[in-house]
Amino acid sequence: MEELIIKLCTQNGKLTDSRLNELIALESTLNLDLKVQALNNLASKGKIALSEESGDVIYQVLTKDQTNKMQRMEGAEILILQIVRDSNENGTWNGDIKAKTGIPIQQINKILTGLQKEGMIFSQKSVNSNKKMWFVKGVQPNNEVTGGFLFANSEFDSNLMTDLCNQIKLLLSDKSSTIREVLEYVRQQVNKNVSEENIKEVLKSMSALGEVEEQGGKYKVVNAFCNDPLVMPCFGCNLRFECRVDGVINPADCEYLNSWLDF
Repeated sequence: MEELIIKLCTQNGKLTDSRLNELIALESTLNLDLKVQALNNLASKGKIALSEESGDVIYQVLTKDQTNKMQRMEGAEILILQIVRDSNENGTWNGDIKAKTGIPIQQINKILTGLQKEGMIFSQKSVNSNKKMWFVKGVQPNNEVTGGFLFANSEFDSNLMTDLCNQIKLLLSDKSSTIREVLEYVRQQVNKNVSEENIKEVLKSMSALGEVEEQGGKYKVVNAFCNDPLVMPCFGCNLRFECRVDGVINPADCEYLNSWLDF
């Protein structure tokens, strides 16, 4: 059973528990007791990693190098690594690890530093909480941590924002355009890696500032001459991801945005 699980996980990458059951049943007789015993043995040998994503248990084969490192680790190290792995793209920080384990913070700091040196985890400073968040190698931190595409190394990329706003206003001053048309234009003029969600975020902020407006699925320029986007408060706001026109947190009631517009 152990060899079968390793083979299936190797062939399919990450597997949910239910999908693993389906694949085992296709190649052998599914015996849940034997499966659980095999998974426990593989985990104790450091050959597979268990994590949770969206409520599902996930199994993933570890590389030989990762297995060797796991076999050299002690209980506290394995526990902390598992907590970091379970945090997925949200990440976790030292204080949260202490609350979950009761391990002294000095020991946690030492273990995290050691795991980082081994290349098993990495840190990313959160733009919202200013905390150092920890992630398992290979995980992409979410936008709540990184700040999204307008941030680089936890710093707001003012040059990118300026280029985006200028190019979008240049396009929309010539003709009204859909989000898709804006995206294609920006990819040609500014950054080919910009996504549709990125453009929606920029247009949403420009709409809140009265620079552009949406009508019938197309955007157009409202004012050709607008306030400098570099100093507008939206992109440095910790609540920008929760801000909605019809939400509790909204542009109309934002004292910082209103003060900036009045100025």
